[in-house]
Amino acid sequence: MGIRLEVFLESSDGTPPDTSPTFAFEFDLDRVVIGRHASSDVRLPHAGISGNHAVLNARGTGYAIEDSGSTNGTWVNGHRIPPGRPKPLKTGDVIQMGEFTLHATLGHAVAQATNAERTSDLAREMLRGMLANEKERALPRLIVLNGPREGQEVTLTDGTGQLHIGRDDSCELTLPDGDASRKHAEIRWHTGAVTLRDLGSKNGIQVNEREIQQQHLHHRDGIQIGATMLMFEDPAEESLKQVTHKADIHQDPPTRVPQSRQSSIPPGGSDDTSASSESIPQDGIPPRAPQESGGQQSGGQQSGGQQSNGHSAHRQSTHGQQPETQRNPAHLRRKGKRAPKRTDLLILGMAAIVLVVSLFGITLLLRP
Repeated sequence: MGIRLEVFLESSDGTPPDTSPTFAFEFDLDRVVIGRHASSDVRLPHAGISGNHAVLNARGTGYAIEDSGSTNGTWVNGHRIPPGRPKPLKTGDVIQMGEFTLHATLGHAVAQATNAERTSDLAREMLRGMLANEKERALPRLIVLNGPREGQEVTLTDGTGQLHIGRDDSCELTLPDGDASRKHAEIRWHTGAVTLRDLGSKNGIQVNEREIQQQHLHHRDGIQIGATMLMFEDPAEESLKQVTHKADIHQDPPTRVPQSRQSSIPPGGSDDTSASSESIPQDGIPPRAPQESGGQQSGGQQSGGQQSNGHSAHRQSTHGQQPETQRNPAHLRRKGKRAPKRTDLLILGMAAIVLVVSLFGITLLLRP
């Protein structure tokens, strides 16, 4: 039994990640590395993700996640986990890293584990999803390099599809080439993976001067069909290489605080089953206890167990109303004690004066 991770892109317009495309990873490994580096098992292509951002380690029948000292931190169910301190996961937990939200399913029966090639395919597709303003230019395409169709480009549509290449007019890419078969080749694509397959042609297909029956295509692969040369381009693959070598950028903590899909966190509360689930600021330094005059209680007195990290349920629910503890001085909130009024002090002073005068008069009367 392994683990399934569903990755969602954080939408810039505030759309919940649950409605965005899903990129699924399945593993039955003892150790799963999450990061931006090309060797990561789960590759997240954004400079807000560190090269080796976090790691999942098998623990008994489950997994625990550990932040590897990343620049922007790892968040589980809305709480940042301290680097180097494993946080046990359960099915339904929501993990946040930079622009990405991950849903974990433990005890998953892995039918086909995600390999390195599939990881790269998914990373390219994620990158295309983030290049919303340049999506047309980020899509893979075929370019005819010679012959009557020289210069023709065919862009592969977003998502899933197929395209036939050959002499027949029914082919999406028709080649007026006597050495090409009527239906010579087929290209299929799905979630970042583009595959070229020979359909039993007379003269075969070569990719980078090697004859193939089926080939997973990569950026700038050269394809020969008959006497026609084509170039496969995938701009997202080139962008992926550039993103991999970028320096980390600093980002603000997540603005959207998700709940576990199994409601493991009570509304307005916190998951404090482990010290590693405490919410701490992005710099990793726990906040100082606020002054009483600021109206915020410290430590365990905070409403709903939330820390002062910008996600306080109390602050969101009051909508600017002044808390009860701020309307009354601190000494009036102490149970069983009433603050002395000014008139009380005046009466006590006068009584003391009367007592002194009375004692002085009695002393004079008792003299011989």
